[in-house]
Amino acid sequence: MARDAARWDGGADGVVTPAAGTRYAGRAPCRCPFLGWPHDDLPAVRGPAARHQRRRPQEGSHGRAAHPAHRTGPRRRAHLPPERQRRLHQPQADPDALATGIADALRDRYGFEVGVLVRDHTYLQAVIDACPFPAADLEPKQLHVIYLSRTVTPADLTKLDPAAFHPEGFRPGDRAVYLHTPDGLGRSRLADPLTRAIPKTAGPATSRNWNTVVKLAEMTAGE
Repeated sequence: MARDAARWDGGADGVVTPAAGTRYAGRAPCRCPFLGWPHDDLPAVRGPAARHQRRRPQEGSHGRAAHPAHRTGPRRRAHLPPERQRRLHQPQADPDALATGIADALRDRYGFEVGVLVRDHTYLQAVIDACPFPAADLEPKQLHVIYLSRTVTPADLTKLDPAAFHPEGFRPGDRAVYLHTPDGLGRSRLADPLTRAIPKTAGPATSRNWNTVVKLAEMTAGE
């Protein structure tokens, strides 16, 4: 319908005339629902255009009907208890407490669990500085970090035999595991076994390549 409407010549008064040389030529001018006219003034429309006629833009929505899921501000957060709202907006909130608050809010709002990790610049930069692999000599696709909620130790990963995956390798860090994949993650034989070997007690986890690891630290540098 939007493509068809483009074949009509629209005027400032909301009246459109079929464009010459199109299959609409010769039809009578009419008011078009796509030109912002009050909906009560429009003729009855059937088919795909009917839904446009039935919609009434809310005031201040610039012609778009607001959906509850897209609202922001106090009304969007009204369902959260005051204590939880304060926790989510506290500037210096503990990262783990903030992650718990966000996860609780998502569960209460949408009805399912979502793993959440919150990390500040100090931690993200420390992960870069503590990298046990020569990051400067590797391509970004060859080096990855698996961020964890809790630290894992070499004893937690004893099921993996590093020699069996050479030249790939891994090293546990502070709430993270470094993964070296010389041929890239797509061809890695170690990535999947390593992910399965990380104990569930480590909590939510997410993996990023070295480009993103560095970018995250840069993005949070001013905070």
